[in-house]
Amino acid sequence: MTSPWSIVLLEPRQSPLRREAAALGFVGVRVLEASTIFLCVVSLLSVVTLRQAGVGADGLLASQALVAFHDWIFLLGQDFLPAVNALLLGSLLYQSRLVPRVLRKQ
Repeated sequence: MTSPWSIVLLEPRQSPLRREAAALGFVGVRVLEASTIFLCVVSLLSVVTLRQAGVGADGLLASQALVAFHDWIFLLGQDFLPAVNALLLGSLLYQSRLVPRVLRKQ
């Protein structure tokens, strides 16, 4: 659960109001990413619990639904959200002039 706190390290370098929206967006997306990881773990643990309980056909249908939910949440949380995080963090670093001169356009 340390992922939402990564922006705190950059806060002293930011001007107070200029990039507040991007910083809050970054923190929000990081929290959303952490929650999707949590939902993936909970869905898989639910499948394991259903199998151990030995439920019948209803349990099989519920397990398949939980696995499909896990697959979609995993795609969202581990593929799309890190790209959004990278865009927000990259723009914050560029605007704060924390990007090395070699990488910046002069």
